[in-house]
Amino acid sequence: MEETTPHKKTPRDLLRAVFRRRLLFLSGAAIFAFVALVGALWWPVKYTAMAKFERRSDPASEALVGSKSESFETSKQVLQQELAGFNALDAAAEDLEKKRLLPPLPRGNDQKLTPAGKMLRQQVIRDLTDDLKVNFIVRSTEVDLVSVEFTDKDPLLAQALPNTLVTEYINRISEKMITNLTASVEFLQKKVDEANTRLTELTKKRTEFEKEHAGMLPENPGTLQQEVQRIDADMDRIRRQQSLAQQKLDQIKAFRAGGKTPADHSPPPSPKDKPEENPAEKDTPPAVAADKPLADEGLALEREMAEVTQELSRRLDEKMQYERARDEGKTITGMTAKHPRMVALNEQIKKVDNYIAGVRTRLDGVQTRRSDFAKRWKESLPGAAQAPSLADASANPLLQRAFEMQTAQLAMDETAAQLEINLTNNELARLKDHREGLKKVLEEYVPKRQEYVELVKKVTDQQAEANRWQTRLTDVHMALAAEAAKRRTHLSQVELAQEQFRPSSPKLLYVIALALVGGLAFGSGLVFLVNTVDRSISTTEEAVDYFGLPILGTVGEIVTPKQKTRRKMIRWGLGPVAALLAVAAIGVAAMTISLWLNDREKFEDWKHAPASFVWNEVAGSLNTLKDRL
Repeated sequence: MEETTPHKKTPRDLLRAVFRRRLLFLSGAAIFAFVALVGALWWPVKYTAMAKFERRSDPASEALVGSKSESFETSKQVLQQELAGFNALDAAAEDLEKKRLLPPLPRGNDQKLTPAGKMLRQQVIRDLTDDLKVNFIVRSTEVDLVSVEFTDKDPLLAQALPNTLVTEYINRISEKMITNLTASVEFLQKKVDEANTRLTELTKKRTEFEKEHAGMLPENPGTLQQEVQRIDADMDRIRRQQSLAQQKLDQIKAFRAGGKTPADHSPPPSPKDKPEENPAEKDTPPAVAADKPLADEGLALEREMAEVTQELSRRLDEKMQYERARDEGKTITGMTAKHPRMVALNEQIKKVDNYIAGVRTRLDGVQTRRSDFAKRWKESLPGAAQAPSLADASANPLLQRAFEMQTAQLAMDETAAQLEINLTNNELARLKDHREGLKKVLEEYVPKRQEYVELVKKVTDQQAEANRWQTRLTDVHMALAAEAAKRRTHLSQVELAQEQFRPSSPKLLYVIALALVGGLAFGSGLVFLVNTVDRSISTTEEAVDYFGLPILGTVGEIVTPKQKTRRKMIRWGLGPVAALLAVAAIGVAAMTISLWLNDREKFEDWKHAPASFVWNEVAGSLNTLKDRL
């Protein structure tokens, strides 16, 4: 006998099993669906309400302030705590308890929570936290949109809690921002005052140092060395001028002591060398020598020469004083050429140079006129080329006048030479003192310069620190003004939570899906269970698997007339009625759960007067259909 292989179950065999037991499958699915729809009426109902608020900043205000206000992008870690933390929920629960949306908690005579009340409050806050969600809907640098969502079985509580949290958060944060900015202003103002006090002290110390060590603070010691070299050159030049003036003074003194005149004045002829005078002409002086206005002109020239020489000396001394002040400003106080005092001194020196040039021009003119006068005077004297002498002064009044003029000229030349020597001595003394001061500065330059640089650095650093604190203080002042005007950061409620009439859980779609999918699964499970327990052989494949023998033929089911009648009654009578009742029961259950979830008013009408509700609904539907037709 050939061995037969066991028949493997296929999906088709399962479908056959379901079809054979279709009545069981449909009955199980209908029962499960009905039970699920009816059981959903005892499902805990929850309502979800949502409130939205936005934070908006003004770019113009932030650009004016110079910094952006804190964005929720950077504060998202603390937003949950600030908006829905324990303290926020505690304050909200206190407010909702006053509105009787939360059950009252045990309190003492002072209206404060008792330990038991505090424990219950903590539990209430934990329950509220579990059903509370905070979400960012929009995030940007200018606008942040945040939603607060709360779910609870009480629709009024679900509505009130988000609104309370958002309102308190906006009020609290606005006040907190102003308080923080005010505290920042006070702190920064204190820092600014401290920095300015330190800056004033350092500036005073720097000023005292500069005053105490005047002339020791040039930036480059080479400048001092060059100044010393320039002073040495000036001293050499002035010494040469002094030597020439001294030689001239010695020559004039020698001439005056020996009764001689300098080389530019010809000595008068002796009496024995004088030609004999004509007795007729003895009392008649020459025409030129007798010209008294010529002698007066000579005296006027000498006086003018003295005045011009004194004016020149005075202007030269004035120029030396200006140059000394300029040199001291350049080397001692470190003034640059653009300093106002240096500019003024240069202008004064230029003006004095113009005066000196004019005086020198005038002096040249006076000297030229003196030379011409000397020629004319010599021509007017007897002998034409001889100058008057002391021996001739008593013999001729005109010669006496000429000799007096020569003597006055020598005295003025001696005075001018002595004045030049005194001026050169004073200038040499001044340059020597200035040179000694520069040498001292060069010797002490390194330590004093280092100390001064460190002091200047401290002043500069302190000035920068004071400027930084002042800048931050100005920014915070402007931010505080913008915040107080609701221009910098504006918090506002975009959408308040509304009273909820439809529960968020359970959802009608989920209930219908559960009834449908659960019914099919439950019916299939019943069929599978019955098919597994059933030991009867229903197909040839099962017979082959069970007996291990080939099938030669099959005999159909033998049905008696009584069985046929009963089957017809079930098929055309009880079966349709049972199916109709099952469908009606499922439909009524589905309508009930739909009204319960979507329209509580109609649900109450259906609950109290089903027939009247059905009649009204059918009549309304017919009227609507009639109106459309």
